[in-house]
Amino acid sequence: MKKNISLIIFIFIFSCKNKNIEVTSISQTTYGVDSLKIKVKNTGDITAYDELYHSFKDSNEAESIDSIMVYSKIMSKKYNYKNAYLHYFDAICEKNNINPYEDFSDINLNKIDYSLRNEAIICLKKMLDGKIISKNDFDKIMNNMSNE
Repeated sequence: MKKNISLIIFIFIFSCKNKNIEVTSISQTTYGVDSLKIKVKNTGDITAYDELYHSFKDSNEAESIDSIMVYSKIMSKKYNYKNAYLHYFDAICEKNNINPYEDFSDINLNKIDYSLRNEAIICLKKMLDGKIISKNDFDKIMNNMSNE
């Protein structure tokens, strides 16, 4: 029995040594960024969008927030992808120096440009419908806006 196990282990190790195994990390994109953008725009490919989103988030470039806003808006509005509503809302907040992760009652959308504020409210409503945020969190944000 020990000989059989040793033989199996030897064959496994030998076969692994002779194979060229490519290791890809999560942050590496399978397709080029341009190809991902096209897939998102033209077909609403969720996998391409998620990969593109993470690529932008990993980027230190100043325009990455603007890019997230563009593609999350496409995926949320055109393809109704519920995670994109959250990404779009987060990008709006980040662009306007609002941290949406501390406490919802601290989020003051009145400080945001009128058109972006309306976009943020639409995102919040969609996130509430999609059960991404609770009614309590939604109400905190809306009450904070009406208090000013």
